Amino acid sequence: MSLLKRIISNRVLIYGLIYAGFIFLHLAFFNINAAEWGDSYRILRASEYIRLGAYPTDEKRPPLFSLILAARPGHVDQIFWGRFVLLGISCATLFLFTKLARLFISNEKWRITAIALFWLNPVLFYWSLRIYADIPFMLLVLLMFYLFTKWKATLTWIQAVVLGLLCGLSVLMRFEGYLLSAAIFIGVLYPNISCFSEFFRKLFVSLRKNLRQIGFYTLGLLLIVVPFWLWRNPLNSSYFEEPEGRSYNLQMVLIFAASLLCLFGFTSAAFFMGRDYKRLVKTLVTNPAMLVFILLELTLILFWPAALPRLFIPILPLLLLLLIPAMQTYFEDSNKNMRTLLSLSLLVILLPLARIMLKMQFLVIQKEFMLLVLLLQVVLVYFIYSKRVNWFIALTLASSFVWALSPVYLHKNLYLSIKEASEYVAENVHGFVGYNDKSSVADWYINDKNLSAKENTNLHGEYYQIEANKNIAFDKLKAHGYDYLLLTNEHNTSTTLDLDKRPYLEVIRDVSYNINGVEFFTLILKVNREYQE
Repeated sequence: MSLLKRIISNRVLIYGLIYAGFIFLHLAFFNINAAEWGDSYRILRASEYIRLGAYPTDEKRPPLFSLILAARPGHVDQIFWGRFVLLGISCATLFLFTKLARLFISNEKWRITAIALFWLNPVLFYWSLRIYADIPFMLLVLLMFYLFTKWKATLTWIQAVVLGLLCGLSVLMRFEGYLLSAAIFIGVLYPNISCFSEFFRKLFVSLRKNLRQIGFYTLGLLLIVVPFWLWRNPLNSSYFEEPEGRSYNLQMVLIFAASLLCLFGFTSAAFFMGRDYKRLVKTLVTNPAMLVFILLELTLILFWPAALPRLFIPILPLLLLLLIPAMQTYFEDSNKNMRTLLSLSLLVILLPLARIMLKMQFLVIQKEFMLLVLLLQVVLVYFIYSKRVNWFIALTLASSFVWALSPVYLHKNLYLSIKEASEYVAENVHGFVGYNDKSSVADWYINDKNLSAKENTNLHGEYYQIEANKNIAFDKLKAHGYDYLLLTNEHNTSTTLDLDKRPYLEVIRDVSYNINGVEFFTLILKVNREYQE
């Protein structure tokens, strides 16, 4: 026990173990995902265009992450390079969060707890293994709030320009950079504030006093975003079309609420923050940039539920900085009452209810892990109520760890059959291919992977709704000019194809896997265009 205490008291050793554990876990899971999906391939596709001195006209995502990935050495595989770059960016986020935590959390033990919960967070860990722009954007958010917190009391014109430039880069990383820019603008306007009433009462005073800093901040921002606007008008983005066909109802609100409650990898977070709401409000009011950014992001998430829980990533570190002091306050208070037990128990019950009723795959884990996590939550209730702080911290980290592994394990073989079939087509097939894959996997391997060094120039493909019976009639396929079809059930497990009724289709390859008890397949079909009906 004395050895354990010496380890805990050794600050350098503790931080070394945290960083070593972070790197080891990410390396262990470096290639856990059989395939990427969606945005990953679109980002990689844009990076290949950039290497050729162009940019895809149909790409709606900002270009900065693709520009970073375009620095890939020519002999390195794009997927490996993307994951490698993301590993480096993830390490940088851990370093910056450590620096930011020192500004907001004074107690060393609780600061270490915050850092450990940061890298074990289920949402952050999952998306740090995917080639998406969310973790790079979070890096810019952390850098912005770290610099702004350090500089805001004596903000110089050079520092204001730097903040503006960084906000401009965040816009080029993700469109949420506009929200970050607005939040930092409010922060520059109100560097010092003590209560809500000062927002309006000191508006003109703050404008006059900080006009110079606001001007230089805006200059830095416009230096980046104006050329981007001239290149691509953000008001023409196809992102604005996405919410049109979406229904907004009670279930959407419940999914948002359950995602927020289950965001940290354990169920008691809402209890601590609710109990300490006065200090939480005071912290936010005295940091208006943080307050505005969190509110804007939460509003976006509420009205854009399709991207849950990924959209929480930029504000997760900031929420942790609010949560950890609330935990510390609770355990430093010796009072106990039954309301604590009741509140914690209700939050535990919400976990299986959200899993059953809302089918939240990412934040609420699958059946194999549910019992273990529920058991951990029940034991945590006891240690929270009895104020056993060390046991609470240890089991909270254990809960986050198990919770983080669950969605990774659940989705590690997602689109495996599509990937293998698409690779086979790319290496062995010539002609025009129609595929019903909506995840961009087939598109990447058939059309985009070798853009800069196209090996199979006689191969190209397009999305085609093969599932509709009328679309796979011989005359339809002949009219489109398809030589091959790539049919998968990964997007709809009820997809079937009666080949006996379609003698003009020949199975070249059947790639099938049983994943989590479900049979997934991708068929490579040759279209006999000489067939006579």
